Amino acid sequence: MAPFSVNAIKIAVKKAAPANGVKKPGKKPEKKPPSAKLQAKLEKFFGTSAQSPDTRPLPLGVPPVWAKARQALCETLPFYRKYQGASYTSGGFAIAMLLGKDCGELAYFDEQVVITRAGGCCEVGRDGVTRQVRNHSATRGEVRSFIASMVAGLPVILIIGNDNLTCPVKLDRRYSVMGHFQVTHVWPELNSTGVISFKYRFEKIKLDERSWWAVAGSAAPAPADSRPQLTHTPCSSCLESHPQILKNGWVCLNVDCDKFFKIDGTTTPSNLTYFPDFIDYRRPWPVNAAPLRSLIPQIPVNPPGQVYTSGSIKGMVCTACKCCIVRKHWDHWQCDCGFIHYPAQQQVQIQSLVGPIDTVRKNSCMGPVIQLPEVTWGNYRVVQYKMPSIASAVWHLKSNDAINSLPGGADDMFATFESDPNIGLRRWPRSQGNVSGEFFSTNFTHNFGLPYKFAVSVESSPFRDAPPSVIAGLQRLSWAGRSAVGKFADQLQTCQKSETTFKAFNELYAIGYMEEGKMDYHDDGEFGLGPTIASLSLGGTAHMHFRMKRQPYSGLNKNCTYDFEGAIIEGSLMKVVREDIQYVTANDPEFKPFKHALVQQMYTDFTLAGGRIGNSPDFLKLELKHGDIMVMHGTQLQQFYEHAVYADDNLRFAMTCRYVDPDTVDKKSHYMGEYDLTESMRYNGE
Repeated sequence: MAPFSVNAIKIAVKKAAPANGVKKPGKKPEKKPPSAKLQAKLEKFFGTSAQSPDTRPLPLGVPPVWAKARQALCETLPFYRKYQGASYTSGGFAIAMLLGKDCGELAYFDEQVVITRAGGCCEVGRDGVTRQVRNHSATRGEVRSFIASMVAGLPVILIIGNDNLTCPVKLDRRYSVMGHFQVTHVWPELNSTGVISFKYRFEKIKLDERSWWAVAGSAAPAPADSRPQLTHTPCSSCLESHPQILKNGWVCLNVDCDKFFKIDGTTTPSNLTYFPDFIDYRRPWPVNAAPLRSLIPQIPVNPPGQVYTSGSIKGMVCTACKCCIVRKHWDHWQCDCGFIHYPAQQQVQIQSLVGPIDTVRKNSCMGPVIQLPEVTWGNYRVVQYKMPSIASAVWHLKSNDAINSLPGGADDMFATFESDPNIGLRRWPRSQGNVSGEFFSTNFTHNFGLPYKFAVSVESSPFRDAPPSVIAGLQRLSWAGRSAVGKFADQLQTCQKSETTFKAFNELYAIGYMEEGKMDYHDDGEFGLGPTIASLSLGGTAHMHFRMKRQPYSGLNKNCTYDFEGAIIEGSLMKVVREDIQYVTANDPEFKPFKHALVQQMYTDFTLAGGRIGNSPDFLKLELKHGDIMVMHGTQLQQFYEHAVYADDNLRFAMTCRYVDPDTVDKKSHYMGEYDLTESMRYNGE
């Protein structure tokens, strides 16, 4: 769900108020506050309550690092890579924890001590409030990791969100790093609903320093050497010793004991409060402990001789305001406060990145995909892969050093894409489920020509303002697409007439991949797109995989229900049996009541015979090298298949062209897809 805009909030609040009937003259209808469900949504995205102002006192200081959104936090801080949930663990140890809105019953927060519950085992109720509904266990992964960090004496970094209402001060920033804490105790409690909830007691390590979240003007805490000591009492039943944690009285903390969480082993306490000594005591941090890691990570730099590594896409901390910044621009980081950082970057020479380019490719196809003999188009060696059952085809135009090194060729285009800011590559906002705050796409993109929206809304620039390298790519792809459709029309007479004529491309999608870049499985079958799509690869090698979509392959929809009217094509799993079931259930009334039983028996027989129901295999794999062109044609290819791209090397660009029906976009933007070319600018495959 995308974050609420201000207008969306006003509309939602207005809708939440019940109708008041006829409006009385001179008196405005009474507006009720947002419903609990809406309130929970608002607090999720904005943090603090939208119902009433935050009247807590101001903090003593400011956090050493903070973030406006979850993605910025996770991409910047190496000690917190948790996009959802609270606890970040690694190698069996707890590394950091985010203190959000739900810290559990009896949560506690002061300048040096924090008590919160373990995460998980929760559900969101109809009122939008998250509650723990299942028991925690000491064997649960998260709980074990905090126990491990406690036993090993490893620090845990706490981060607080401004939706945390247990904190004694007002929090103006969405996420704020608090500092290093030690885990002093991990124990189970029985909450008011009878659910076992594990709790953590965190104690600040640097007790000699005031905490930035202390109440402004408050007195400093008492020194550690003046604090009380804890005593442990053995249980008369299980003999395990525990400190007194509740003011109500001592309780056994062994969940397997018959006296678990009972005052003196007899009654379950109510109206719980923590024992003051349990809050006030301090555990000294070992003087010989390893140095604490910095809360502010170093500015990202590339290793010697390497550029555009996977670390290059990470965020950085603004040196001016200490905010975590997502790297949204191809060549720099930029903070809302005005700070800009351009990393030291040595331009990559294409020859050192890809080496000599020959015509050998590690391609493969199987099943319904048929490979035709290799042919020549201009100076390209071309392999066509036919899919007759869906009237579609894919062409792989293999480039070489002679083609790439020509003026304006792939080598020059690569150099321009790497260094020319006018290309406009950047990461764009996208929706990302339950991740709080603004979220940006992984890849750097920019659109030219008519507007096109894939999974991300990308800014589009008119072709008349495009750099020469973009126009050069457009011309190569137009030549390849026109050539492919011409060959296709001669081969297949069964396809729609509209697919035998090439529709000139009026959109180009530019994309940049850093190290380990990829684009997961998707299709290009959005409404308004033409049947032909062509892509030009620049730089590092990539692998393009084609597989059948879930429904035509296995018969199952996304919700794992069988589609009795779904497509069954060449290469579909259990094709003959599914066709028989589809026929008899549609034409024989006697079979209709048993159609679900037939499907269940079909899958049972298939799995008993050793079959596996899952994703489709990759029916076609292409190895795309520098300068290669890929063309795919056919509406049904996008309807029944999906494709993915995985980059091998640490730097790759691609240009993909499509035809966008002008009637599907605003008339004011039609000019963006227009371009005039002289005869000398046209490409002919040389």
